[in-house]
Amino acid sequence: MGNRQTEKVALTPGEFAALFGKSQTWGYRQLYAGKVTALTGYGRTLIPVSEVERVLREAGRYNGAGCDTEKMLNPRVPKPTPSINPWRESVRNRRNGTTASDSRKAKRSAAHLQSQRSSALRKLNRRK
Repeated sequence: MGNRQTEKVALTPGEFAALFGKSQTWGYRQLYAGKVTALTGYGRTLIPVSEVERVLREAGRYNGAGCDTEKMLNPRVPKPTPSINPWRESVRNRRNGTTASDSRKAKRSAAHLQSQRSSALRKLNRRK
């Protein structure tokens, strides 16, 4: 009886994943996704060998995805056109030494500032 080799009838998720060259996490993901059924009992999760055979039977040959040159040459999303938004325009004007407000506002004289000062002083003196 010692010469007789016994084959496993169930595999742990790590052993199952190792058969496919994947990590143990991949084996558990297959279980949680419902792609593989498992036996549970006594705190162990085992995947029957029949499930491994079923996965291999259902798997098809990989023929390659092929390159779709038409999609590569004609993308659906057009390239964005460079547009100047207000922020970039203000930064550009600032770098050039001009601002948009320079052209809109008329320059005030110092006399105008003096009249504002004197009117503010008069208001302060009235309250006393």
